[in-house]
Amino acid sequence: MEVVISTNVKIEIANYAKALTKYPISRKRAHVKVDNLLSALFKLGNTSFTPPICIHKDLGQSFDGAGNYRNTNLRRYNYEDESGFQWAFSCNYDFDTNTIIIVKMMPANQVKEEKSNEKNPILEFMERLDLIK
Repeated sequence: MEVVISTNVKIEIANYAKALTKYPISRKRAHVKVDNLLSALFKLGNTSFTPPICIHKDLGQSFDGAGNYRNTNLRRYNYEDESGFQWAFSCNYDFDTNTIIIVKMMPANQVKEEKSNEKNPILEFMERLDLIK
């Protein structure tokens, strides 16, 4: 499959590359880290592995009134670099055009909102109200 990186993700990768210049690593090492990330993304097109359906609103998934995924072709791919830092990507698999579009990129530890915990913010608020009384 052909892998296409969206403009949004290209900007995020550029921001990542810029952020790496603030760390005590060489410029060459920073380039290697970005190249490894890009290589992992492009390898998605050459593998029979299909990541699981993305269940996270933060990564662009939406749900119908019954709580079903609106886009079952939106998949979540996790990438972990050599330092152990994890990135989460949402990838739209278009099987008709044989294309994977990398839609969104964010640090995996910042991905929070998903179908299974839609009610948690309300429950947490109610619990805090009970604590205040």
